[in-house]
Amino acid sequence: VVTAGALTLRPDSVLARLELMWHGWFGFHPWKMSDVNFIEAVDASENYYFNLTLHIALFAALLLHCLTRWWKGKRADFPTILVILAAAWTLGAARWQVDLVQKTWDTVQRYGGKSLHEKHLAADDHEYYWVIETMKPSVMKAPKDFVSPFYVFHNAAERYDHGKLRYYATPSPLVQIEKPVPAGSYFGVVHMPYSYDPATQTIGVRNDQVGYCRT
Repeated sequence: VVTAGALTLRPDSVLARLELMWHGWFGFHPWKMSDVNFIEAVDASENYYFNLTLHIALFAALLLHCLTRWWKGKRADFPTILVILAAAWTLGAARWQVDLVQKTWDTVQRYGGKSLHEKHLAADDHEYYWVIETMKPSVMKAPKDFVSPFYVFHNAAERYDHGKLRYYATPSPLVQIEKPVPAGSYFGVVHMPYSYDPATQTIGVRNDQVGYCRT
């Protein structure tokens, strides 16, 4: 069974595409690790990237200037070229600053004034933290009990999932459930909504589940 979310249909036109580009380029984009290096702003159709469009516009403006000067029998005007380059740089830098302000404000709203525990629960990867923290009272019977393993069913082949769960479980061992766990043990479940098998080139769809229970 495949469940689709809300669908929005709109007529395709130049105005509609410009609207998508505007909201995509100047709307809010959540934090990504690559944000410290460059902007990946793109419209909702994922066809018009801000950086790529800016570079194409810059090249077109320089080419138009050079062709116009050549048509008039003159050389390219160096000050004009500098103005075009400065305008493109200013627009890119301004978009970067807007992006940083948006994301900083989002960070303040999500994490401001919260404890470390609450910050973990507000993070994008909160399900990994929640599963381990919910299981801790049942797995660790004493403050120094770092021997009992955390049994968690998850995609061990996914390095991010396995690394996050192991990080939160440390120093207790993390055990991927591949066979029935001992009777009376608590175990966690972290299911990804889909998985891809490179060997068979197939995509498996399953329910997105996060939880814990006892055998």
